[in-house]
Amino acid sequence: MNLQKLKERLAPSIETWIDARIDDMIKGNPSLAIPSVYMKRAAHNIVCRNKEKWEDKIDNLSLFVADENGVVDAESVFDDAMQILKAMEKKPFDIGVLHGTIGDGCISIDMPDGIISALLFGSNKSIAITTDDIAELKNILIT
Repeated sequence: MNLQKLKERLAPSIETWIDARIDDMIKGNPSLAIPSVYMKRAAHNIVCRNKEKWEDKIDNLSLFVADENGVVDAESVFDDAMQILKAMEKKPFDIGVLHGTIGDGCISIDMPDGIISALLFGSNKSIAITTDDIAELKNILIT
């Protein structure tokens, strides 16, 4: 996949993937059906507001993942990223408002403690993204 196509497909693929993750969360907790509308809206707005930043990051990453013609083997990049995630020891991270852990095949993002997060996420104290979730994003992006 060339870099331009990757940039064009990234935002809509992420949004589709996030909507599916939210739908999965609702299946386990029907009381989140109404808040899920707001979660999806927030996800859409986050994707829209950060699209240009992500495109800049892809340009920077292309030095490592693209060939001399600007072609990225997205499938291999995702597979390698999943292997790295599985192999690394669990470590905490703190990126702005995002806090959690990464490693042992999972990225766990801690929800802030407050009334808004309680209304939106119920009793969920964290959101886990597993290698299975990343594989699903890969499939959405490359197909």
